[in-house]
Amino acid sequence: MLLIWTSFLLPVALNNAGEAPETFSLKVPTEPITVQSGSSVVLPCQVSPSFSVDDLGVSWYRPEAVNSPVLHYENRGIQEKASDPRYRGRATLTGDLAKGSVDLALENLTVADNGIYVCYVSSKTWYESAEVTLNIRNVGSVPVLLLSEKRDGQVNVTCVSHDWFPEPTLAWRDGGGALIQNQHVQFSAVKYLMTVSSWMLTPSSERDWISCSVSLSGPEARESRVVPRISRLPTVPPEYRTSGKWAEAIMGILLVLLTLLLAALVLLYKKGFIAWSPKTKSKLRHFLNAPFSLPANDLVSFDFILSEAFAQQPQTGGCAAQETKILLETKRTAPNNTTESHSAMGHETEARTDPQPAKESVKKAEQGVKSTDTGSEIILIQELCCVRGWKVNLTLDRQSAPGFLTVKSAKSVKYSDEKRDKVSENHPAHVLCEQRFSSHQHYWEVNGFMVKGYSFPLKTPKGERQSSYAGVCVGGREPACLSPENGYWVLHHKKGTGLYANTQPPTAVPHARPFFTLGVFLDCEKHTLSFYNVDSGTHLCTFNNIPPHKTLVPLISPGVKDPDEMTLS
Repeated sequence: MLLIWTSFLLPVALNNAGEAPETFSLKVPTEPITVQSGSSVVLPCQVSPSFSVDDLGVSWYRPEAVNSPVLHYENRGIQEKASDPRYRGRATLTGDLAKGSVDLALENLTVADNGIYVCYVSSKTWYESAEVTLNIRNVGSVPVLLLSEKRDGQVNVTCVSHDWFPEPTLAWRDGGGALIQNQHVQFSAVKYLMTVSSWMLTPSSERDWISCSVSLSGPEARESRVVPRISRLPTVPPEYRTSGKWAEAIMGILLVLLTLLLAALVLLYKKGFIAWSPKTKSKLRHFLNAPFSLPANDLVSFDFILSEAFAQQPQTGGCAAQETKILLETKRTAPNNTTESHSAMGHETEARTDPQPAKESVKKAEQGVKSTDTGSEIILIQELCCVRGWKVNLTLDRQSAPGFLTVKSAKSVKYSDEKRDKVSENHPAHVLCEQRFSSHQHYWEVNGFMVKGYSFPLKTPKGERQSSYAGVCVGGREPACLSPENGYWVLHHKKGTGLYANTQPPTAVPHARPFFTLGVFLDCEKHTLSFYNVDSGTHLCTFNNIPPHKTLVPLISPGVKDPDEMTLS
């Protein structure tokens, strides 16, 4: 590689000696070029005066890696072996070489691409170089605010946000928007990405909120708010702290709370809101009839009492159980095969297999071994109320929309009848979002997914959409087939067919009735993509094979048969 690069530094002879002037210069931007990570960019470089550079030598390199260029052009072709492996497949020459344009195009940018790039052009008699500065920005996560009580009515509020580049600015503000002076700010970095944290003490309040915002120098900002409220649970009087009476006081409070909770459960059971199996009823009755005692000199929390009381209660939804175990068949079935599709995905419709093999599969899955008997494995699916805390603000990328789709705003897209002649079967009917995700958890919602809306006050559907789909893809490629093998993980809806995941062959997804809002949860840490019926608050299906270390782009499609809008929220 060193020999190749050294030979390039020597003037390159032209096939036609009269085409290039004896001297020339390079025109490049004087100001830095700033883009978001995950996007693409073009670094301009123009030979002046303008002439054909087809027979010249052209190279783009980083100042710290002269012998390993980003891109090397010589003998009328790109020299792949001389290029830095990190840029292969991502770097190309754009522009018209016949007019002296040697612009460099870079795709799938990361924060590691931040810095200076040198444009180098040489002829038989002359060579020139010029520098272009590329600034990469990566907007981090929404700040997480944590509260802890301190003495004298003070509350310690901690703010943490991850994955920023370059170093962001953190600011605290009160309910009126005034800046709160605070110097307790710390930064840490892992593979270029910054984590910022800060803390402050503030008086406890029942209504006055404070906010923590993290931002780069520009419009990109993430903000969270919280009311610094101290919990009003009973405290232990001073005279009880030096004796054993405090334990008796706490136990009395816990027993009263437990009695109230059990009474509420009995009332819900009688009203028909809770249905327990005979086996669960027997175990709960045995617990209630058994003598209740606590270990001597041990502080037992109320959470422990609840966990002991309801260890046998089935988890039928809600955030009491942060995650629910779902038996997921790895066998894929066609949408019209309703018998097998019930065990493929989702739990809106109950899917059961023979109890004994299922227990064996659970046991193997807990040991990290995939079952070979039933083709099943255990995965953990979070409830809708738990994943909504990861909600992100998505915006649509107008440039990614095909000609027959109209992006009315950064949040809505629809099919346009006026552009019907531009519909192409070879072009997917979707629009990408501007955001790119490769780590952490992200949740968003798509409105108008199956039905066009509801009429009030009866809340009856206005009509079912003909077709639609939503999900994520790698990079934004446009294959003829939207399948996981081609980098697409989407949930389809088609009127008359229903819901189905885009596996090969497709997998039917059971659902009770058409709904308006679809929830999408991408967990880059667990490599899963989950879909939810937001109208009913139920889980639909989950892809558990999302590849790690990939940049994923959200997408939505309103179809090509309905003029009704589909929106992000």
